[in-house]
Amino acid sequence: MSEKRGFIQEHSPELRAAIIAEFVATWQDYSSASAAAKEIAAAHSIGRTTLTGWLEQEDKWPSTTVHQLRRLQRENTRLREENARLRQQLEARNQ
Repeated sequence: MSEKRGFIQEHSPELRAAIIAEFVATWQDYSSASAAAKEIAAAHSIGRTTLTGWLEQEDKWPSTTVHQLRRLQRENTRLREENARLRQQLEARNQ
């Protein structure tokens, strides 16, 4: 359910999760992610920017955001360091 407070409308976590799940499952059936967000948001009487905000918070917006890029860069750095450490262990074991 939604609860209105002035211009701000609170949405239940269940409704939010259901709308996000619908977007994730169906957005590729639309001409673009933005078109999907616009139509799905309208079907649930929420704003498109509300839906895209939720999707970005959950890292489910289907484009590389700055947040996702930074997370991937950190993961890449961590994996490179792990590979270097494992190579050193392998070399030490083989000597």
